[in-house]
Amino acid sequence: MKKRAYVKNQIQIIKKTKARFLSIFCIVFLGAAFFAGLRHTASIMEITMDSYLQEHAFNDLNYVATLGFTNEDIEAVKKIEQVAQVEYGNRFDALIQVGDNVKGTTVYTNESFDNKVNKIELVDGTVPVADDECLVDNNYASRNKIKVGSKITLTNDNGEKKFKVVGLINDPRYFSTIERGTNTLGDGTNEAFVEILAQGNESLALPQDLYDLRNGTVFNEIRVTLKNSDDNNIFSDNYLRYVKDVNKEIKKVLSGKVAQVNEELAGDANRELEKGEQEYNDGINEYQDGLAQYNSGLSQYESGLKQYQDGLNKYNDGYRQYQNGLKQYQDGKAQYDQGVSDYQLGKAQYDQGISAYNEGINQYNNGLNQYNVGIEQYNQSVVQLQYLIENNLITPEDAAIMQEKLNETKIQLDATKKTLDASKLELDNNGAVLAATANQLESARITLANTKVTLDSSKAQLDETAITLTP
Repeated sequence: MKKRAYVKNQIQIIKKTKARFLSIFCIVFLGAAFFAGLRHTASIMEITMDSYLQEHAFNDLNYVATLGFTNEDIEAVKKIEQVAQVEYGNRFDALIQVGDNVKGTTVYTNESFDNKVNKIELVDGTVPVADDECLVDNNYASRNKIKVGSKITLTNDNGEKKFKVVGLINDPRYFSTIERGTNTLGDGTNEAFVEILAQGNESLALPQDLYDLRNGTVFNEIRVTLKNSDDNNIFSDNYLRYVKDVNKEIKKVLSGKVAQVNEELAGDANRELEKGEQEYNDGINEYQDGLAQYNSGLSQYESGLKQYQDGLNKYNDGYRQYQNGLKQYQDGKAQYDQGVSDYQLGKAQYDQGISAYNEGINQYNNGLNQYNVGIEQYNQSVVQLQYLIENNLITPEDAAIMQEKLNETKIQLDATKKTLDASKLELDNNGAVLAATANQLESARITLANTKVTLDSSKAQLDETAITLTP
């Protein structure tokens, strides 16, 4: 009875508040529907993602090795029972440059683009057929206006290379449109991924030292898909356990290969180490022998240095003496040369004086002879006039004329005699001066000759000293 009354009461309340009831009903309905959708969204997203990854053969396992993998390692992985497909290549960090824009990128190399693992989705263009062609992340290309035919430059520590963009792609490894991982270059961020052919790009992917170390071609990445016979969802616990078990088996194989490589490299390194140690010991012995020789040589050097310094001091003293002697010689030579010049000038003047003196003597002698002839003629004329007068052979008038002429002649002769006497006196004085000059010149000549002998002796000594002082 009470229950029926409660229901009837509730019905009446609903009828009176239809709008509020319908509002609450709709809210509850929508909330329930939204909750039901949320509960199934995760599973739907998992199914969708699993389908996408299965469709594009997303690698179940991925292995990266610093020392790289060889073809032998890859064949060993292929032999594992649960392995379906194995592909390999290189993965490395680089900087991608488009114009002035430089960003971090991850670069993948492939033997070909007929992928069985991580199948690419070609959005535009074609796949590369040459080593300078590449595929670029479609998301990055759209943000940076990169098109098919654009040019990019990839740069890392191994080098730099230009590529032509031949295709824009999506890759199952990058199902997020935002996250691209990190980069060891640039500012540490990654903005894109680029895929290129392995052949022809080995030197850009790995350092040459690694190829030399492994004696051939190596790859640093193996991409593996598993058979997954039970078709486990990639997000399921069963899948994780399955992958974990296969991963252990593959790691065991690869670890054995890595251990073998390490052992080989360690063996090579140990041999090089032993060789280096032997060379080091030999070098130590050589060093010690050399050190002993060095110490001995140093002692000899120091002794020789002291002798050298003593000799240098003597040399410097001798050099100073040589310079002083050379200056004295040069001063004496200059005085000697001046003396020779003065002597030659005096000798020339003396020779001119002698010549003039001899010419004066000749003129005096000629004048004296003429005077003597004139005196003799005058005396004869005087005797002749007296004879004529005594014998009355001449008139008094003519006798007076003749006497006047004789008197004039006598005056002229006396004047000539006086001039000759004065010339004789002057010549005698000049002769005395010339005789004195001759004595002076002879004395100067003797002095110059002695000086020349002294200078030649000094020059010879200076030349011997210069030869001695020459290093």
